[in-house]
Amino acid sequence: MRLTPDNILNARCAAHLTQQQAADHLGVHRVVYAWYETGKVPIPRERLRQLGELFGCAADADETPTTKE
Repeated sequence: MRLTPDNILNARCAAHLTQQQAADHLGVHRVVYAWYETGKVPIPRERLRQLGELFGCAADADETPTTKE
């Protein structure tokens, strides 16, 4: 799986991790991580790379962070 801002929820579930575990890995509050998953705030490229490492998949470094409306 190629990690993009639009599929981090699926990647986290596939890795059998909680939002809290992912947030702890990034050093952010769980609510901030939840906002990344819902698209409320864009995911910084460095955070996306860190999530790719955590979930065991390549992060698309060229992916433009998106905000869902």
